[in-house]
Amino acid sequence: MIRRANPRQQGMALVMVLWLIVLMSVIAAGHSRSTHIESRLAARHVETSAAHQVAEAAVQLAIFDLLTRPADERMSTNGRSLQTTLLGRNVDIAVRRASGYVDINNADEGMLYALFLATGVDDATATQLAHSVMDWRDGDDLLRMHGAEDDDYRMAGLPWTARDGPFERVDELRYVYGMTGHVYRSVLPYVTVYSAHNGVDLAAAPAFLVNALAQTGRVSSDSSSAAGDTGFGNFHIIVTAHGVEGVQVSLEAVVEVSGSKDEQYRILEWREHARGEPAQIEEPSV
Repeated sequence: MIRRANPRQQGMALVMVLWLIVLMSVIAAGHSRSTHIESRLAARHVETSAAHQVAEAAVQLAIFDLLTRPADERMSTNGRSLQTTLLGRNVDIAVRRASGYVDINNADEGMLYALFLATGVDDATATQLAHSVMDWRDGDDLLRMHGAEDDDYRMAGLPWTARDGPFERVDELRYVYGMTGHVYRSVLPYVTVYSAHNGVDLAAAPAFLVNALAQTGRVSSDSSSAAGDTGFGNFHIIVTAHGVEGVQVSLEAVVEVSGSKDEQYRILEWREHARGEPAQIEEPSV
């Protein structure tokens, strides 16, 4: 004798089957989505690595250009960005002489004041920051009128004091007494520790610095004239490689080019993320 299933039991079984189907669909969709995301992340990682290699190649290309090509044929050294293509990827390359920046180890009070004032701070703040920079880099503990020495850092509760020596990297500016994030980010693209001059070469300087010096009358008295477009000296090379899907890699290298037989060039500093300096774009000549 065959018993017929209870209609209620049949309905429950059907509901369970439907729920199982829905559950399996959700699991399958989640697995598919996870696989898709992992694939995209892997592809982006590969593309970022490739763009990084292209950026490094662009730095070497700029160095080779400085070493081998005559002045009237090589890249400009005033920071004008050259757009070109390397290994199928668009690359921006900008070369600027270190003398086109403010050297925070050598600039005098007036030059530093003009730099800080251009960030939009008031006169008193610009003066205080200029004095604090000079107190940071000098080797004594004599306090300038508006500056800061070790006791001021301690009283402010800071876990460091003045270096009492030259800045080793421009990043150290963030630790100077009274420095704010806004001022630091504003001046970072326009300073160096590799110029060895107390003035700025206007022919190699970015427009921001030229305008800042002009506003305070520093152009005629402290700014040096162009040193000649030779391929020797210290240069900041900034490159940006553009990959697919919005991948972008930027590098900055500071290079000393001597052209000597023993050591034609030397990398003084290497940044994995270039400082964000606006640049004019120049298309390569064909």
